[in-house]
Amino acid sequence: IEKGVRKKGLAFIEIMTQCPTHWKEEPAKMVKSYRAKGVRFSKDKENEPLKKGQFWIGELMDRDQPEWVETYQKIINKFKK
Repeated sequence: IEKGVRKKGLAFIEIMTQCPTHWKEEPAKMVKSYRAKGVRFSKDKENEPLKKGQFWIGELMDRDQPEWVETYQKIINKFKK
């Protein structure tokens, strides 16, 4: 999470948590289910199909791009000249 917050530009952080009220399940059972179905992401596994109900966990992508404000400022500076 910290790496995403400190990332220059856009960072998308998704946090999954159990909701026993909505799903009408016991919280501990839901946490165990998340742990069983979560598959640690790695580049060598990214093309492997996941089994039904499984999901990736971890850092799925990391690429550097200029921030929107930085790009916008370059455009403004270009037309000021």
